[in-house]
Amino acid sequence: MLINSGASDHCFVNRESFILLTPLHQPTMGLAAAKESIFNVTGKGKAKIETCVNGTNRNITFEDALHTPELRSNLISVSKLAEKGVKVEFD
Repeated sequence: MLINSGASDHCFVNRESFILLTPLHQPTMGLAAAKESIFNVTGKGKAKIETCVNGTNRNITFEDALHTPELRSNLISVSKLAEKGVKVEFD
């Protein structure tokens, strides 16, 4: 999983990450800026991950996440986090 300051949306590779997924009738294309390549977006929904926060396991849900099975890693969008009021600091 990568926290990405350039990602417009949260992207999840595995179908199993989604607790709710609506397949797109026609897959759309996404653009990977770093490699100037394209990938398919096959659905949109609610994804969930489990992570450790200050020593406690927590479930985090991502609304309007994209299903992007061709990417090598999940991407968490910094701009989407900021829209939800999450403070992100780079050090």
